[in-house]
Amino acid sequence: MSTSNFISDARRDAPAPSGKDWLPPEELTRTLEIQRDLALALLQCNDLQECLITLLTTALRLPGFDCGAAYLCDEATGGLRLISHHGFSPAFVERTVWRPADSPLARLVRAGAIVYALRDERPPEVAAVLAAEGIEAIAILPLQVHGRAIGSLNLASHCHPEIQPGARIALESVVALAAGAIGHLLERQARQSAEWQLRLAVEGAEFGTWFLDLDSNAVVASAKYRALHNFSPEESLTLASISAALHPEDRAGLETLIWRTIHENVPVLAEYRTLDGSRWIDFTTRFYANHGRHLYGFARDCTGRKEAEAAQRDAHEELEMRVGQRTAELATANAAMQEQSAHLEMVLAASQAGTWELDLTTGGLQWDARSRQMFGFEEGAPISQEWCLNERIHPADRELLQRRIAATLTDEVDAVWNQEFRILHPTLGECWILGLGRIERDATGQAQRMAGLNFDITERKRSEYALSQSEEKYRKLHQSMREAFVRTDMAGCILESNRAFRDLLGYTAEELSHLTCPEFTPPRWHAFQQRLLEEEILTRDYTEVFEKEYIRKDGTVLPVELRVFLIRDATGQPDSIWAIVRDVSERKATEVITRQWHQTLEQRLGERAQQLIQSEARFRQLAEATFEGIVISENGIILDANPQLAAMFGCEMAEILGRHLADLVAPESRTAFCELLEKNGEEPYEWVGQRQDGSRFPAQANPRIQTWQGRTVRIAALRDLTESKLAAAKAMAQQTELEHAQRLAMVSEVSAGILHQISQPICSLDANLAWAKAKPEACEMQHPKAVEFIGEIQEDVTRIREIVIHLRSLANPERPIYAPIRFPAVVADVLPLLQREASSRSLHLETALASDLPPLLGDAVQLKQAVLNLVRNAFDACDDSPPEQRTVVITTRVVPDQGLELTVRDTGSGIDPAVAHRLFEPFFTTKKTGHGIGLRLSRTIVRAHRGSIEAANNPDGIGAVFRVFLPTDLPQDYTKV
Repeated sequence: MSTSNFISDARRDAPAPSGKDWLPPEELTRTLEIQRDLALALLQCNDLQECLITLLTTALRLPGFDCGAAYLCDEATGGLRLISHHGFSPAFVERTVWRPADSPLARLVRAGAIVYALRDERPPEVAAVLAAEGIEAIAILPLQVHGRAIGSLNLASHCHPEIQPGARIALESVVALAAGAIGHLLERQARQSAEWQLRLAVEGAEFGTWFLDLDSNAVVASAKYRALHNFSPEESLTLASISAALHPEDRAGLETLIWRTIHENVPVLAEYRTLDGSRWIDFTTRFYANHGRHLYGFARDCTGRKEAEAAQRDAHEELEMRVGQRTAELATANAAMQEQSAHLEMVLAASQAGTWELDLTTGGLQWDARSRQMFGFEEGAPISQEWCLNERIHPADRELLQRRIAATLTDEVDAVWNQEFRILHPTLGECWILGLGRIERDATGQAQRMAGLNFDITERKRSEYALSQSEEKYRKLHQSMREAFVRTDMAGCILESNRAFRDLLGYTAEELSHLTCPEFTPPRWHAFQQRLLEEEILTRDYTEVFEKEYIRKDGTVLPVELRVFLIRDATGQPDSIWAIVRDVSERKATEVITRQWHQTLEQRLGERAQQLIQSEARFRQLAEATFEGIVISENGIILDANPQLAAMFGCEMAEILGRHLADLVAPESRTAFCELLEKNGEEPYEWVGQRQDGSRFPAQANPRIQTWQGRTVRIAALRDLTESKLAAAKAMAQQTELEHAQRLAMVSEVSAGILHQISQPICSLDANLAWAKAKPEACEMQHPKAVEFIGEIQEDVTRIREIVIHLRSLANPERPIYAPIRFPAVVADVLPLLQREASSRSLHLETALASDLPPLLGDAVQLKQAVLNLVRNAFDACDDSPPEQRTVVITTRVVPDQGLELTVRDTGSGIDPAVAHRLFEPFFTTKKTGHGIGLRLSRTIVRAHRGSIEAANNPDGIGAVFRVFLPTDLPQDYTKV
């Protein structure tokens, strides 16, 4: 309010002098100046004590007073507390302070009216006090604002024996002006306190608030809201700039919701992301059209939802507690104000009220200047009851006003008319008036006269409206909360609930008003709820967060989480119970699933741990039972090993651990060995090991890099190659021997063919030469040297034949060197050669050798050559078959009456019937690189051992089979043939 308006209001509120109490012009001028100075000084006051001091200082400027004191009501003791005094002695001040049943002046103040203690009006108990101080006259003026006692102003005079009417009028006007200013100050402080508490609650809940005027498109946002959206404090905001700060994917949806709340007047609860997507915002807004088109909203960072929910719950509970306490205080204050308004407003009649008097017999109506000013009537203009009713009373209040006045007149007892109504002031517009009236009756009980007061309560009504708006704002805040809220009385009957609570249970507000909490709580929770009320709610006025269950309207049981607060009334008695409720069904379902998964996980972990223990035991047994040495090392240092490694190097296990791997390597191999360690590769390599006794042996290492017990280690399997090297040398020698026998057999076969082919021409030539020598006369040549020449040729031919016979005897494989042998050993000796060749050719070689075969007499080298030729021939037959079908099977058994049987079966291309009769011919072959000698040589060797060989296709049409039969009944002397 501006200074000019405040002074004009003060002058308007000051009582006007009646016709018999005119102020002299000079005193009127001085009084107006004092009122102006007081109004300006009160504008600078910040609290009630400062206002009282200012009032006392100003009142002492009035003529007729030279001392005074200002007192403030003490709410704790109910008495008066001294604020300031001037001209009073300390003893007088002490005796006049209002204490319960103490000072005589206190009884005058408690009498409920302004008292002027004049010379001839002093009560006996007051006279002694005033005489002791030398006071001639005293005025005690209680200060009341809206019916509530604020303090008291006492002024006295040592010189004047009485208080003049002009001084009384001036003093009343100053006190009325101060009372109005103090009322404005208290209302302003109450509004500031409410706003500060709301701001504190909002900031405590970490909300960013914003306000949008749809008519001007201007946005007012708090610092928290700007920080959430990265707006600078100086940046002016509009709805477009706020929309631009949203994530592109969320703009359209949020704008749709905002326009919906404007057109449908429904609250909006939404979440959206900021422009960079770094945080999520929880958004709430509501449209109001009370004094314009406005949007109010809250925004909060909900990125860390779990942490934010806990913070929101605490802040919200604190907000609800403060709102509840504030609402209870306001309700208590309002009830007390209404209860005492009839009596307390009468006390303000001299300073704030306008008087009126109605003659019920004649209908005459008299108004004082204050009442005329309130209603906007000119001074001296006649006023009738009917004209006032039709011209000034608001049309909506006329009928009720007439009924209330009529009811008061017909009441047989001394009733006081007390009514608030509206008037239509010609310049100020709609104003509120509080009318008070009392009826005076004659001896017969007939109403003769009605007198009363008019109070301008427009400011109070505006404050009440602002308070109701504040309460409505809190109520709308409750209704727009996402958490469910419910308020019950001490019996459990529901007094208030928001939409979230009703949606939670599925009831309407009307249905909930007829229910109590036990009716939608499962019976098993009733004892717990009663114990909670007795042990926690009634003892400390709140509870920690706890869980219980509700029964929804459809009968389903809903798990919920609550926090409960107890609200007490002004006397400290329990008044109502407030609760914040959250649906935890999803969390409970998640907990069940988590618990099941946890149990399953624990079971699986147990099984896995048992498996790992068993696996570790199996691998430990396997490592200890393996023929290879196993070592685990880190940076070349041995961490663990198996017993075979220690045995391989001829030392104990304790002597191995902690040593470097290079200590186990012969000096000539250490350099290469250390280079391989530094490469940290996983390729197998060979090296020379050195035992503890100094002996050396060839070895092979197969390393792997693994993670063991959280460390990167090298696990290697070490193998002693001594036996394998010897076996390889033996196999190489055997291979050389067989190859030599093969070459020898080929040479024998070729030489046998050559000898067979040239033996006949040599014999024929020898015979012809013998005939020519015996009968030279038959020849045409008669030269004496002819016979001698023919003899020489015959001698040369004889020598050639002897050489051929000698060579045939040297290379004839048909005459083996017999010795006792076991045929399975013959086959076993060539199996390593055949296995390696089968592996290189992607063949699968199987054997089924009978162990009960009888011994036979034969040449082991030649029989090995026969087995090699047959099996290699089977290998060649499988070259054109797919790798997965390449199989060769070798079997041995005893066949009655035939002796020992060797079978070589393959899955190759089989035998072409067109060439089956030529298989064993020399130099005949179906292979591109064959010589035609192998099968021929095999049959020659078998026949030399009095056996037989045959070939045929398999019955299933895949591959061929070769069968060799060897007799076992050769005579003992046959070995020397």
